[in-house]
Amino acid sequence: MCDLICDKYDWQQSLQPPASPQLKKILNAVDSQMTAQKERTTNKPIGETHGKPDDVDGINRCCDCMDCLMQAIMAVESCGGAIPCDSDDPMYDCNAGDGEGGCGHYQIFADYITDARCMCPGIACPGGGFLNCCPGGEACCGIPEDAHDTLCNECTTEACCQEKKALAELIMDCWFRRYSRNQGSGNCGKDKCDGHGATEMDGHNCLTCSDIAKMHKEGRCGHRCCENNNECCCNPPTCPDNPAEGGDACGRATQYWDRVKSAMCSIPGCSNCSDCEPYPHTPCNKDGDCAMHGKNCCNEGYCVECIQFEKSIRRSDKERQDFWEDYINKN
Repeated sequence: MCDLICDKYDWQQSLQPPASPQLKKILNAVDSQMTAQKERTTNKPIGETHGKPDDVDGINRCCDCMDCLMQAIMAVESCGGAIPCDSDDPMYDCNAGDGEGGCGHYQIFADYITDARCMCPGIACPGGGFLNCCPGGEACCGIPEDAHDTLCNECTTEACCQEKKALAELIMDCWFRRYSRNQGSGNCGKDKCDGHGATEMDGHNCLTCSDIAKMHKEGRCGHRCCENNNECCCNPPTCPDNPAEGGDACGRATQYWDRVKSAMCSIPGCSNCSDCEPYPHTPCNKDGDCAMHGKNCCNEGYCVECIQFEKSIRRSDKERQDFWEDYINKN
């Protein structure tokens, strides 16, 4: 049974699969939605297919630059962080992956898809529970059972890549529809895995851009790894420490967000995203040091390198911002 509570609906009711006529009606509606989605994604530039009407409703997020964020996640996942993708192969990002793990533009794994598909009324979550009480998940019925194979199959045309990208974004929307509002009350539930945003939906704080990126990298509680000492995050032996990606779950999530943020803020038109506002450049002291650390971390007279130091000690974005504001007020 999934340890989840569907919004404000009765959990006992959610354990019952819908009647066949109801499911048939839902699937017919979803078929119409998917047809409309394919029409929307045809011949559209990258980044314009996400977050349109008739997609998944009710995702509890407050990222002010979703299109920019999605482009950046795609760049980090399948293009080494480059925007546009630095390859002579126009299908490079589309066909990224080894066919077994993460595949496609967003490097989506099979387990991620399984979690996303059970937002469709009538499809059981791992463990046997149903989320058929959750409104807004009907479009998730458009995720086929073999979606991972589809994302891993090689495309040879732009139309194929656009369909693959649209499917990946639908999967991501369904996954975030689930985990932005249905974290449950268990040991790794709402208390430890809620969003960092100020606004709420069904008692859950919304997901910020940083939350979304870290969760995509490290799972449903990936945005809270550092605060919870990696509890509820993927750790050895399932996820061994990887020095190249930042080490443990906290380090991986932090490094991943730094890469995504860097890519996002380099995209023309995305520099006004709230996460792209630069940290204050504080002048070094007379000894050429940044006094708060007692070490030389200056760059051309400013404590720019100290900002990187702050990131390396795993402060959250808000903690770093508060730290710099407090330092400037005192100095």
